[in-house]
Amino acid sequence: MTAVRLASGGIVVHAPVAPTAECVALLDALGGEVEAVVLPTTLYEHKIFLAPFARRYPRARVYVAPGQFSFPVDLPLPLLGVFGAEVLSEDDAGTPWEGEMECRILRPPALVGGTYRYCEAAFFVRATRTLLITDAAVYVPAEAPEIVGAEMVERTGSDDNVLLRTLKAINYGGGFRKRAEELEAREALSPAEVVRRGWQRICLFALYIAPAGESILEPQAAFDKVAGRWLVGPIVWSLVFKNVAPSVAAWADEVCEWDFTNVMPCHFAGPVRATPEEFREAFDFADAGEVARARGSPAEGIRRARKSFSRAMRRLGVSGEGDEGDAGAGPGRGQRAEGPELDAARDEYYLDSIGRDDVATLAGVSGALEKIGLLRRAR
Repeated sequence: MTAVRLASGGIVVHAPVAPTAECVALLDALGGEVEAVVLPTTLYEHKIFLAPFARRYPRARVYVAPGQFSFPVDLPLPLLGVFGAEVLSEDDAGTPWEGEMECRILRPPALVGGTYRYCEAAFFVRATRTLLITDAAVYVPAEAPEIVGAEMVERTGSDDNVLLRTLKAINYGGGFRKRAEELEAREALSPAEVVRRGWQRICLFALYIAPAGESILEPQAAFDKVAGRWLVGPIVWSLVFKNVAPSVAAWADEVCEWDFTNVMPCHFAGPVRATPEEFREAFDFADAGEVARARGSPAEGIRRARKSFSRAMRRLGVSGEGDEGDAGAGPGRGQRAEGPELDAARDEYYLDSIGRDDVATLAGVSGALEKIGLLRRAR
């Protein structure tokens, strides 16, 4: 959850969490009225707290991303305890943040059985040059933040905890017990090393749900692949973004036209200092690496400059032929036609960057859902 101070002195709450006594006290201590509560995604873990949070601040206007309860039945929001909500759009006219925050909505084609449509709204806070996102990307810090309990981290880093004993008992992955026994003879780690390993294991389980056994026992190599950079989380990639890559790439390009210097995601570290170029690298898989290879080239620079200029003109109410400005800008995502070949290239690019052994379970689930027709690639 993020609180944004408006010029009026009021507050916009982005992606509310449970309104516990501690949360409410911290928010109220900021001073200023909560003028708006924004639910920027359709994913369940974020919207379950919207209704109780809105009831705690009944004078606040409530905004939700489009398509909140469209699957499997498009239920009206009041039936789910959310009253008087307004649907987010990219037009900020009449909102409490008019002129202070901009919005770009990712609304790709339907996925699950052709009915469910993922949605995420990104915001740019002009005063602080901060990008607000929800689940689109994460930045995994090298060290555990203070908010994560030290005892839990230490316990997770130990080789003698309930989790590891259970995995040994079931011989997770087929070779876990033998490998664990081999590692028992190694030199004991220092307390600091145990804490570091505990944080690495926590991150790998959070990202992959079921990482490879070797990565659980010796997490450093797998952790190094995901830490210290922007990336699309494996869960979001497996179940959503891999199937709607063109829409994701186009949205990421639009978001990166904002001149932000900080990014505040809803998971892991935040805020994180980052340039648009650094943030855009999280979505290179959507281009199968083509933008990554072109980045920094004169043609790519011209393409980005033209798109930024045309968007600025549209904000001023000026539009015309060739607004998107890609003609003559050189090679880009359009080099290869959409189809299985490009899908495979995108998948390989992502798997190579993230660690295919660790993401194997999630990729397998996604593949199985595709085979039975519950997930499909958008064309």
